[in-house]
Amino acid sequence: MPLLSNFPKPVRQPTVTPAVLQLAASTLSSLLATSPVAGEVPVTSPTLPPTLLTDTVPVLLEAVAPLYPLSARERGQEGWVELSFIVSADGRVLDPIVERSSGQAVFERAALDAATRLLYSAA
Repeated sequence: MPLLSNFPKPVRQPTVTPAVLQLAASTLSSLLATSPVAGEVPVTSPTLPPTLLTDTVPVLLEAVAPLYPLSARERGQEGWVELSFIVSADGRVLDPIVERSSGQAVFERAALDAATRLLYSAA
């Protein structure tokens, strides 16, 4: 499989997941409950566990080009796909999703498959 050495290195910005929202809500509730003045939040901000958020920018180590779908090639179809995903602490791609595409599912499946084979530096 060819490596794409000059392919842009995608970086996913941290997103708010249900787990993060739940953590934020419970942290805020406990801060409000223990605040010296009811309803006043202390100036210190809680920190998120390192597994949820990190300021380390992942570096793409191995980029794998998506395989061009044979059915699309035979029909002369072209398409594009824009993905977003999370890079785990060990450099694997998690939860790739299609953000935008030309609308052909065959290209979306090929892009999602290729994304799961990308490898990033560990955080």
